[in-house]
Amino acid sequence: MLINFFIIFFFFFSLNYGETTSTYLRKSISYYEGFILQRNLNIPKNFLDTLFSNLKKTIFLERFDYNPIPKYLQEKVSYQMALLDTLNLERISNILEKEFVPEIVKILDAAKEIRAREFVSREERVNFLTTKAKEIGVTADDIEKVLNAGYIFVPFINNYSVIREKDLITVNLGGGLIWYNVSIRFSPPKLIPVVKKSTSAFGIANIKKSYFTLGRTLNAEEYAQYSAMNAFLKNLEVLTKEIPDFRLSSDIISAYKNEITFRLGNKEGIKVDDKFNIVEFYEDEQGIRRPKNVGYCLVSKVGNNKVDINNYSIAKKYLGKCEAGMTLLERPRLPIDILLRFVILKEKFSIDLEFDYNVGRYFHFPQFFTTFNLLFSSKKEDDTTKIILKEIGFGLIKKFNISFLSFGLEGKGKITDEGIKLEGKGILEFFLLADLKLGAKVGYDGDINYGFHLNYNPPTLPFDPFSLFRGLFGL
Repeated sequence: MLINFFIIFFFFFSLNYGETTSTYLRKSISYYEGFILQRNLNIPKNFLDTLFSNLKKTIFLERFDYNPIPKYLQEKVSYQMALLDTLNLERISNILEKEFVPEIVKILDAAKEIRAREFVSREERVNFLTTKAKEIGVTADDIEKVLNAGYIFVPFINNYSVIREKDLITVNLGGGLIWYNVSIRFSPPKLIPVVKKSTSAFGIANIKKSYFTLGRTLNAEEYAQYSAMNAFLKNLEVLTKEIPDFRLSSDIISAYKNEITFRLGNKEGIKVDDKFNIVEFYEDEQGIRRPKNVGYCLVSKVGNNKVDINNYSIAKKYLGKCEAGMTLLERPRLPIDILLRFVILKEKFSIDLEFDYNVGRYFHFPQFFTTFNLLFSSKKEDDTTKIILKEIGFGLIKKFNISFLSFGLEGKGKITDEGIKLEGKGILEFFLLADLKLGAKVGYDGDINYGFHLNYNPPTLPFDPFSLFRGLFGL
């Protein structure tokens, strides 16, 4: 059985958001390459390698600093993990406590001496590290890498299957992340399970088609793997950001009308149209300080705090209230809106399923989307009514938010049962909830159509809409 181990551990003192500072502190991350695999999973090695390579790109968020963990620790833990027959959380914890924690404690003891001595030069520090490393049987480089240990992160895969049915091939992928906290409050130190985040995804492709992606041509199975991987990793990115210690947070410096100034920027990896909760704190009956959401906002300008720490970012409130001194707390979501639209077209009722992907966030252009839609309508044949695919459309959308209202323009081309057409639309929406909008569109393609829709911005999805669309239609 192929089995590897990926382990990340970071910073010595954990951040409890609700009870400590409201400003995000960067985390120091170390890692080891690989996965823990459920036995009897037949996963192609090249796909597993590609999956892990892309996992690193996804999880290596700009809000973290990274170093590989010492090789001798990787080998110790990996050997023991290979003996597991099931993904049992208790047994994983026991292995990590046995092999990992004692080494961490030795190095943390060395770290205490380093801080106590307050070296005035780099040479003094290097000399001490070299001497201390020999005493505890590690290298000076190992000590440097483990100084900020605090958490252990284990990714796993517990489901992989390939299903062939008629002309379609479906790849299912399941797995997630297990987090442990290395608590040195106990003697001896213990590993405390923090959270287990899991997700599943699938990809579909037409067996008779090939797909040009990532600069090369993929066969149907490779493309279905790629599609499942895309959805799986996007979900893991959101799930990682949702872990309380990792969620970005910042005090509101100023708030004028609906415009909010705050300290986070491109150094932490935020992008335009990222969502934040507006939070204020209260004390419960036990006197514990707890956060309460009082509003929501969207980032409209990202400050370049890599160059100037006083280059602040701007967000615009769209629900609730905001005041200077309140706190912004990250609200991780996929950059995708899903619309279910009820359309009147030539006095006929139709259902439109639309997916809008926020591409503006990648080049600092707020509320700019690529869109595609599938419009279904009814058709009578031989005294029976059938549901048919009436339209496939692709286009671009630009929206402008003013408080809880959103105005927009849409232009697209579409393939219909009457041929290829161009269409323009006007859009009006307003926020009902933080991730839900009610809206209306009026379009013209030679004929007027109009309809009402619900717009939902999900945290995760079991598929990547654009990849799935390509796979189904062999594009």
